[in-house]
Amino acid sequence: MFNIESEEGEEYILVELHIECVKSSDDKCSISQFNFKMIGNAGVQYDAEWFVSGVSGLLGSEDFYGGSEVSGSLPFIVKQSDANLIFVYEPF
Repeated sequence: MFNIESEEGEEYILVELHIECVKSSDDKCSISQFNFKMIGNAGVQYDAEWFVSGVSGLLGSEDFYGGSEVSGSLPFIVKQSDANLIFVYEPF
């Protein structure tokens, strides 16, 4: 599998995440790479890339219960000129 190449003026960034489910042990937390976005000064929304090969530890869709944790990385392709990127979580 081949990764999408960033176009001229763009670059990959990799965001490292550590997520804890702070619900009771009977309750489930669910996350997906589709829950996360990046937004910068240009006002462009960047979605996580989800077909990336050769990078270990990528975060996928996860179901986990209260008191447990998951860790992983999310890759994004962003404009090099876009500054002050904000990482956004959007629950389903």
